[in-house]
Amino acid sequence: MSDNIFVYAYGEYATRPLYFFDAGRLSDTEKINILKAFEGWYEDTDQDTEEWVFEFQILTRYILSEKIILNPKYLEIKDCIEELLKVIPGDIKTRYYAEWLRTNYDCVK
Repeated sequence: MSDNIFVYAYGEYATRPLYFFDAGRLSDTEKINILKAFEGWYEDTDQDTEEWVFEFQILTRYILSEKIILNPKYLEIKDCIEELLKVIPGDIKTRYYAEWLRTNYDCVK
């Protein structure tokens, strides 16, 4: 696993950890845009808010420290990856996408 990946492996995520990509730097506007996108995608699922709200809280804390989730448990990220890449800044987008592929498909070495 890459040095720019952070692992959250506590509680319900102990056996299936969440992985976060260290973007290195995100402006406040970029952080807000990423958070708004994730909030919309989570709200659009058929799940009750109680099912995904803790994960969204974790995701929010990590985004505030410039880390973007790679493998949410309560969101099919593959269904929104194209839209997510539109809100991630260009210089970070390529590195995030490579880590996303590696984490979710193990196809990039």
